[in-house]
Amino acid sequence: MDTDKEDFSTAMSDLKDDGNKVEHADGIDGQPAPTPEELRAVRRKIDWRLMPIMVGTYGLQFYDKTALNQAALFGILQDLDLVKVTKIGATTVSNTERYSYVGMAFYCGYILGVYPITFLAQKYRPGKVCAAIVFFWGIVELLTIACKDFSGYFAQRFFLGFLESGVGPAFVIASSQWYTQAESALRIGIWFTASNGAASMIGPIINYGFGSIHGSLDGWQNIFLFAGLLTLFWSLVVLWLMPDDPKRAKFLTERERFVALERVRDNNSGLVDQHIKPSQIFEIVRDPAALMLITLMFCACVSNSIVGLFASIIIKNLGFNNLQSICLQIPAGFFGILCGVLPMLIVLKTNKWRTTVISVLTTVSIAGTAILYAVPRHLVGVVLLGYYLNNCYTGTPVQVLALAAANIAGHTKKSTLNSCIFIAFCASSIMSPLIMNAKDNYKSGFLGILICQAYNIVAAQVLRYIYHVRNKSRDEKYGPQAPGHAFTDETDLQNNNFRYAW
Repeated sequence: MDTDKEDFSTAMSDLKDDGNKVEHADGIDGQPAPTPEELRAVRRKIDWRLMPIMVGTYGLQFYDKTALNQAALFGILQDLDLVKVTKIGATTVSNTERYSYVGMAFYCGYILGVYPITFLAQKYRPGKVCAAIVFFWGIVELLTIACKDFSGYFAQRFFLGFLESGVGPAFVIASSQWYTQAESALRIGIWFTASNGAASMIGPIINYGFGSIHGSLDGWQNIFLFAGLLTLFWSLVVLWLMPDDPKRAKFLTERERFVALERVRDNNSGLVDQHIKPSQIFEIVRDPAALMLITLMFCACVSNSIVGLFASIIIKNLGFNNLQSICLQIPAGFFGILCGVLPMLIVLKTNKWRTTVISVLTTVSIAGTAILYAVPRHLVGVVLLGYYLNNCYTGTPVQVLALAAANIAGHTKKSTLNSCIFIAFCASSIMSPLIMNAKDNYKSGFLGILICQAYNIVAAQVLRYIYHVRNKSRDEKYGPQAPGHAFTDETDLQNNNFRYAW
């Protein structure tokens, strides 16, 4: 216990607010250990402050993607020349390559922006950086209505992706700073999956309403006007309410800040250190478990094009009108929430089974993808079932983010790996529209998705084995996990007290 107090005291006294560190809180030394009631009260207070901001911000990010998906039903494809329709005899063939390129442009910008913007959040106050990001992406969102052709819209989507890129990694880091390993899994599930699912359920109805308005603007322009104005308003909410980290949280008292830090002591993931350490970046290349997290995210998100870009087109091609196509996407959002949050409740109760959940969810998703690949389109009900089952994939990225939050220590390593994971997410989202070809009824795309999903089932269990072996080796050499080094900036490979959650 003395080592713990010395470790905590040293960490707090060393962290002064000089631009690189944060100030020492007077009176921290010698404070009594938190009571269970205090721990619960502080956790509730943190939840009520952080979770609405994270859910709202990430939900807006996904709402933007659904806006493009549904704008495809309200004239954007024709007005911006995103689709070419040709007739071969009596058959009408649609070429959606330009529409795919527009979807790809967002993720090209995302890849280029994720690393520098993530480190802006590390170097400066993350709450203020997030607010600025949301404000400027709202401005760029509004510029959609000024786009007149494919090239202009391609550029707009690129810059939108660049700006939105820092939000996800910043939220993963925040989840690991504010919550325990078990708690962070559920919270990531809520802000990542629940917000996406809610946007998938509510967004289509909103977009249908604005898309159906006939005035000085076209229907698709009304959709993006509303999305941009809503995002600008939300940036003010983020600026006002989002805290930077537990040590500078003004909504907590001095005692509550101490309790907030004590809550996450056993994470052994260190405090925020605004110095960038190259050694921690290079450690990722030498860490097979870290590299496997990146590949898991890449393969999980190949399904993105089905949900985020081509859903409206695929469903409408089954013979439905605009309203029916939009309404039939709502159950997919509910299914996504179910597959994201329920597994996280299991993880919260057990602090285990993350990798097993990945394999199970991916197996269900494979069944859905196989239906989309093999079943004739006249069996409309079966095809829709395949579309809904495929949405089980949405639970896998959440588990990958939760594994990264729980199992990576060292602030530079954590920031860099989270950036790499989101780069993998983007690279996958760039590739997936390119393999979706309307000429073969998207079968080539579904086949590619099946291959990636099969890899994930195996890779998740390999990762589980790696974590198990590391924990067993450390227990044999150093004994069970003990307090100490909780607030130093050591990586998970350097800190022998660190234990992996799998």
